[in-house]
Amino acid sequence: LQVQDAQIAVQMIEVDAMQAASPETFSTDDIYRLEMKTTEKLLRYAKKVQGSLKSAGPGRYVIFTTRGALKEITDGYKTVPSAEETELLYSEVIACGIGIGRTAYEAEIQAGKAFLHAKQSGRGAWMVVFDDGTISGPLGKSVHLRYSLGGGELRQLAERTGLSARRSAN
Repeated sequence: LQVQDAQIAVQMIEVDAMQAASPETFSTDDIYRLEMKTTEKLLRYAKKVQGSLKSAGPGRYVIFTTRGALKEITDGYKTVPSAEETELLYSEVIACGIGIGRTAYEAEIQAGKAFLHAKQSGRGAWMVVFDDGTISGPLGKSVHLRYSLGGGELRQLAERTGLSARRSAN
């Protein structure tokens, strides 16, 4: 369990700092101040999960941490961290994906998959993709799914075709 808790975990978070803007906030300086406040909140959160925050473009951030730290703050990947733990980021978070992997690169790829699933689940959703390909979430919702694309052969086929069990016909 100690080795598992030490595994690399990556969180991809997309935020909308403008969510906190008032109708009077129109100057670029005011918008920049809002973005700085959001970054400060994310830095405090990253410290709580013993992680490192990196910017991944406008409104997108990546936190590198460990499986154990995220497992603890999400109550075993069942809930979204409390308002106190996230410094009230809830209104600003568009989506959050957590990826677990044997290497930082693998964890980052899994986080990207989780992030895309979270975006499909609606604003504020958090999803997890584990190192075995199992997908879990949305965290903190009354309906919490845990599923896998199947064996390695099915997973490869799903990746090549862009089809998965989560997609619905439009």
